[in-house]
Amino acid sequence: MKAEEFASALKTGIIDSNLADYRKLFFNTPITEATDEYFRQALVFFGDLNETQREVLFRILRQVEIDTTSSLLSVLDGTSDLKDNRMSLKLFAGEESQPINGVLQDCFLALFED
Repeated sequence: MKAEEFASALKTGIIDSNLADYRKLFFNTPITEATDEYFRQALVFFGDLNETQREVLFRILRQVEIDTTSSLLSVLDGTSDLKDNRMSLKLFAGEESQPINGVLQDCFLALFED
């Protein structure tokens, strides 16, 4: 698996999948069935939003997912520190003999360029 394929798999498996899950949860969970108080409050909040506001909320969630994944990839690539601690990491995927990290963040963010 190449860096581009890994980045694409992250987009599909994390960003797209999680956002679809959030949509299902918010649109299909009755407040009376929510057992977690935080989620119950989130459902009440969501219920008070109009259609445009709901779409804005989902765009915000998507951007947070993209930013978080991008930040993690920058650590794997070695371009960002973790609390003043830069690590030298090597990520191999499948049968690749060369590490795929170093360009993961760029490959991932390129998937979202308009």
